[in-house]
Amino acid sequence: MADEWHGDGTYILPLRKVEPYRLWFEFLKLADRDPDITVDSAFYEDWGDFRNQKFSDWWYGGTWRNLFAIHGGVSVIQPTESIQTNDPNTSLMVRIPLGKSIKDSLSDIKVLLEEHGATEQMGASPKGRYSLVDGVEKGFMKKMGKARLMLRLYGYWLDSANEEGDNRIRTAAHNYYDWAKNWNDQIREKGWNRPYTELPFCFHYYVEGSSFGLSEGMTEKQLAEHAKASDPQNALRQIKRLVYNARKLAANAAVGQFPKYN
Repeated sequence: MADEWHGDGTYILPLRKVEPYRLWFEFLKLADRDPDITVDSAFYEDWGDFRNQKFSDWWYGGTWRNLFAIHGGVSVIQPTESIQTNDPNTSLMVRIPLGKSIKDSLSDIKVLLEEHGATEQMGASPKGRYSLVDGVEKGFMKKMGKARLMLRLYGYWLDSANEEGDNRIRTAAHNYYDWAKNWNDQIREKGWNRPYTELPFCFHYYVEGSSFGLSEGMTEKQLAEHAKASDPQNALRQIKRLVYNARKLAANAAVGQFPKYN
C-alpha cells in the first residue's frame, strides 16, 4: 500500500500513494468506536458506509476517484461543455492550432504548463474533494510505520475496554508485542518480501523485562533509545504516549483533519 500509485491515468491521487488515505480510513473507523470521540457524520456523508466495509472494497470500488483524486486526463473540450465547469486550479484550457507542427505545439504546451505551475512534486498538486492536511508530505509520509504501529495499538486498546488504567495499557501492549513479533518472525523465517513492522524497545522491555538486552550493530540513536526504554516506568510512559497520540489522530480524523496530532 505504501508503494507509488498515481491513479488510473485519467484520475490522479495528489500524493501518489494509497497508504496515507488507508490510514485516514482506518483511524476514522477506530474513532467511531471510541466513546469519547464523535465522528462528524455530515462531513463524512459522501464516504458511504465506511464503518462496515474493508478498506480494499471501499477504495477500489471507485470511491478514491470521487473523494480524493483530481482529473488528470487530457481531453478535447466539447462545444456543449461550459468553460465554467473546468476548475482553473486543476486544469488549463488552451487552444492548439492544427496547422502547426506537433513538435512545436508540444514545446509551446510545455512552456505554458511550466508558467502555470504544473508539477509532479508530491503534495504540490491541486487537492481533491477530501484532502490530507497541508504539509503531510514533509513529515507524516516518512513516518507511516509509526502511524501503523499506533493504529494497531489503539485498536487493541479499544478491544480492552473492560479493563482500566495501566491494566488496559498492559493488555494492549502485550497484544501488540505478540502480533508484531510473530509478524517479523514470519518475515525472517519465510523470506517474505514485506516490510518489518515497528517494535520499539519500550515494548521489549515492558513485555520481556530484564531478559531483553543489547545486540551488536546498534546505532548510537538505537543505544540511546534502548537506555531510555530500559526503565520499566519509562517504557510504560512511552507506550501510553503512543496510545495518547493515536487517539489524537483519531479525534482529528473524526472532524475531517488527518493526519493531525494536536
